[in-house]
Amino acid sequence: SPAIPFQLLPPSVALQFQVDSYITVATAGIFIWDLLSNFAADWHLFRTSRNKLYLMVYMISRAGSMIFVLGRAIFTTYPVGNCEIANITIDSFYPVGVAGSCLLLFFRARVVYHGHRRLIAFFAFLWVAAFGTCLVAPFGTLATNVQSTSYCVTTRIMPFVGAIVIVPTIYDTVIFLAVSYKLMSHSFAEARGLQEHLLGNNLPEFSRAMFRDSQKYYLITVIANIVTICLMYAPVNAAYQIASNVPNVMLTNIMACYVYRNT
Repeated sequence: SPAIPFQLLPPSVALQFQVDSYITVATAGIFIWDLLSNFAADWHLFRTSRNKLYLMVYMISRAGSMIFVLGRAIFTTYPVGNCEIANITIDSFYPVGVAGSCLLLFFRARVVYHGHRRLIAFFAFLWVAAFGTCLVAPFGTLATNVQSTSYCVTTRIMPFVGAIVIVPTIYDTVIFLAVSYKLMSHSFAEARGLQEHLLGNNLPEFSRAMFRDSQKYYLITVIANIVTICLMYAPVNAAYQIASNVPNVMLTNIMACYVYRNT
């Protein structure tokens, strides 16, 4: 490519970083499309939402995730200059986006478990744990310039970085199981078959909608999280490891916001 000096890298390494740039740019494009396609719904939510705290978290999670994804796309394709500062700055938005998405799920669980203070406190503790681990993201990768150019490459990912995906995955799993259990306990009739257990066909209409939205969120995010975790500990180039986390952040936020808008 005449724009990006991949010719200065060994062929195998250049291919890896090309794939990295393609993934991050494609992810940014999908995220922008989602923002534009849901602009009317977001504007309606902004005008009609009664709970300003929930709305603020929703907007912050969207903004944090978007800045992280766009930042990663720019980092892999544009001569940003000081790679280490750019790397830390971009990754500083990771906890904003991911913890914000997790907090939207906490609000959902708090509504479902209204009056159960100990359980709500436990969910809050799990969220704090997820947020705390996400805070190490800015210090989990090393970046440097491509030889004497202003373009950047990620050269190393620290072993502890896997925690920024593992802990939120545990959090998502606990919230999903807890909400599903509570909704199923409100069914009018006992589930008699596997289909009713999996799809919640025996639930009241509103509970069934919440149950199925939770299933959609959990199925998509847990698959993305597992793939990301596996790549983070696989013997592959750091560029692949970072690239896998960018669509993971995008998918998690899109699904968390989808569930919030439809609750």
